[in-house]
Formats: sequence, C-alpha cells, structure tokens
Amino acid sequence: MEKYIGLAIRANACVFGTDNILSCKKKQYVIVLDTTLSQNAKNKLVAFAQKHSCEIKEVGLLEEMVHKSGVKAISITNENLAKQITK
Repeated sequence: MEKYIGLAIRANACVFGTDNILSCKKKQYVIVLDTTLSQNAKNKLVAFAQKHSCEIKEVGLLEEMVHKSGVKAISITNENLAKQITK
C-alpha cells in the first residue's frame, strides 16, 4: 500500500488533511486515516465518505508512509491507484 500512496503523491492524485479532503471538489475514491486521528475528525470523514461513496482505510503511521509530519488523513483522487490501495 505504501508504494501506491507514493505513486499517488507523485502523480498529484492525493489530498492531504481533513479540511482539504472535506473541501476538495475532485472525486475521491478512498480516504486513508491514521489510527491516531481524533474521533471528531474521524466522524466527519466517515460521514463524508458515506455521502460521496468512497471507501475508508485505516492504517498506523500514515505520516511515515507519506514522509510528511503531522499528516493524519489523505484521500486518493485516482481511481486505479485507489483500487490498488484498497486491495
């Protein structure tokens, strides 16, 4: 999964952060959450995912996967990469 997230970042098919995910106008296919994300933010993203028919994937140490400190949530806007991440 880390490999496909890296590809999504390089392809500019990744949205970082809860607020950016909630305000993004692009179609999002999967939202990846860190296990340490606050419950309030998690609830907002789960409701958003249900409304927009995208999957939620929860992982540990997301900031290490994306090589950016403080990142607790990302979404993938490329359908093919999203399918590989959810496998």
